[in-house]
Amino acid sequence: MIRRKSLARACLPAAAAIAAACLSLCPPSPAASGPAEKEFAALVTTAGDLFRNGDFKGAAIRYRKALEIKEDPETWFNLGSSLYRLGDRPGAADAYRRALALKRDFTEAILNLGMVLFEDGDYKGALAALGTAEPAMPVLRIRAACFERIGDLGSALFAVEQGCQISPADMAMRTAKGTILYRMKRLTDAAEVFRFLLEAKPSDAEGWKYLAWCLSGLGEAREAAEAMEMSIRLSAKKDAASLVFLGDLYAEIGLLRQAARTYSRAAEGTDRSADDLMREADLYLRAGDSKSARDALGRAVRKN
Repeated sequence: MIRRKSLARACLPAAAAIAAACLSLCPPSPAASGPAEKEFAALVTTAGDLFRNGDFKGAAIRYRKALEIKEDPETWFNLGSSLYRLGDRPGAADAYRRALALKRDFTEAILNLGMVLFEDGDYKGALAALGTAEPAMPVLRIRAACFERIGDLGSALFAVEQGCQISPADMAMRTAKGTILYRMKRLTDAAEVFRFLLEAKPSDAEGWKYLAWCLSGLGEAREAAEAMEMSIRLSAKKDAASLVFLGDLYAEIGLLRQAARTYSRAAEGTDRSADDLMREADLYLRAGDSKSARDALGRAVRKN
């Protein structure tokens, strides 16, 4: 009997997106000619240089001093990015909110606030922060990830499909669509998505694995076994769980000797239980390979 395996949760690159977003700085507002404005401009310029050189603490100090002179949305934004790089996500979120209080249509601040809240696990807060943002790709990624994590798969799928329409060549978004469809038990649709992905990238081991899981759920064990074989062949390292799954598929379609050998391969380097060895012996015996059956049975007896 096949031991069904759940597909991994949709892995949208939200964490990577926030790191990239918080690397950037917004240019400061044009400075006036007064002494205070000149001091403000000098502090912001120095802070930007420190940020780009990796001195985020020094940058944050100077951005705070600049904000004592003048409230400025771009400076609050840059302070938020500095604090994020220092690991102070609550401080970063507060700075982005201060930027938005001064400039409501500050798109970069909206996106960064949403991503900081996402990274902190405040998915509903992130969705609320992104509520006014245009449906650009970064926004759709984080929306989809938030909806997926709170269990609203229908809304997650809607966001992902919007992303696929905007950027049909975005393979990460299409992969997320496939995983969400799988979790919704829309296995035929999910399999179609993974087949499309594999046409574009036939060397994608994960794509073949996902397709195998979909086909198995549809009762297409032989086709699922072929897909899992491709996944295992293309994988850079041994995946014991995939080998066990393939062994289950072989057993289901009657390839008993192959099933036994695959189970044995999955268990290489581990201390196998007597029950596992007995199962292997039974498969060999049913396949008519009495020599291999005796060997597995002997090892089971020695274990127990």
